[in-house]
Amino acid sequence: MISADEPVDDDLRARVSALAAAMDGLDYYELLDVEPDAGHDDIRDAFYRLASDLHPDQHAGCDSETRALVLRVFKRVNEAYSALTDPKRRRRYDAGLARGEKRLGPDRPAPARASAKDPVSSIVTPMGRQFHRLASQALAKGDLKAARLNLAIARNHEGPNAYLDEQIRIVDEKLGVAK
Repeated sequence: MISADEPVDDDLRARVSALAAAMDGLDYYELLDVEPDAGHDDIRDAFYRLASDLHPDQHAGCDSETRALVLRVFKRVNEAYSALTDPKRRRRYDAGLARGEKRLGPDRPAPARASAKDPVSSIVTPMGRQFHRLASQALAKGDLKAARLNLAIARNHEGPNAYLDEQIRIVDEKLGVAK
């Protein structure tokens, strides 16, 4: 792991920059460097090879530009792994790839806007919902730190989400965190 006082590895920056620049033109198989008929084990091994080198935690000491590139590439690698290891999503992906679509679209259209009565419906990703549920359970037990952590993870999976941002703000107030 690169520490905060180490210079950024120019080789790392060059590799990640090149992959980030090329990744929109790559399909998931090319990104993971596996054949289209690769089995689950081959896909998993390819993912772990890339993840061990590109996981954002491995590059916490890098400059913000390099960290942003690493995160962007890692998210796409994770997206590829997720699509290719789920049989239903892989069939959808392969059908889309045959039409020239390099990325898998959402399983269903996202709701246009959350209902005022049910703001939780604004959480559309499965991982976002899972970590929100864990946060709710932690809040019910009075564990504010665990609730804050799970809300932050839900927010990372979900992307911009006003409801989760508000829930994080409320928990931060309860924890006495100054913003």
